[in-house]
Amino acid sequence: MISHQNCSSVTKAELKRALNDLSKSYPNYRTKYQNLISIINKIELDSFNINDLKDEFNFMKKNKILSPIAINLLLDELYEQYGLVLKVKPKIKSHVQKYLSGLTDINYFVDNDDQDVIYYNVGTISKNMNMSISKASHIWQLQPNIKLNARGFATIETENILKFLQLMMVNFVRFHQLTVIPFPFKYLREFIQFEEKKRSAKKDVTDLLK
Repeated sequence: MISHQNCSSVTKAELKRALNDLSKSYPNYRTKYQNLISIINKIELDSFNINDLKDEFNFMKKNKILSPIAINLLLDELYEQYGLVLKVKPKIKSHVQKYLSGLTDINYFVDNDDQDVIYYNVGTISKNMNMSISKASHIWQLQPNIKLNARGFATIETENILKFLQLMMVNFVRFHQLTVIPFPFKYLREFIQFEEKKRSAKKDVTDLLK
């Protein structure tokens, strides 16, 4: 889950549109970008997935059709316009913030098949991305309790979920990380543990007096 808005491919028309926009924004590369449009017109593919684009960019580099700077400008344009992420260096802070939004901070999205079901994940807030599996961002599911709803309780709504997620915006529950569950639950759990200890201590004293 890189980002909730990322896409995995672009159409030929979208790729050409991005190149035309770059031609207007960067006159120095206009001829190169227009030449690339001519090459793309001859390719039979109607859409380009990430692997197709990687092959094309490798071909461009090898044959010096576009300079590395011009290619990076195109990569940025494809991301800005269509959310397509082709190359990410997770140890670079700017890349983490720009491309890996789905793995940083608190994110949520609604189930397409059931609008009452919502998923959320809580990612790292460190300077760069730790890519080990043990540190991976887990996806959590929230859904209404049908039995409770039958008794008149409200179902989960997006507005309530947003309030729910706001209760998680503290980073001192886990060391240098955002909390995975709403923060008030920490107090509730500690209160329950405290009350159990008090009852246990009272019981021990009562036993001694017998």
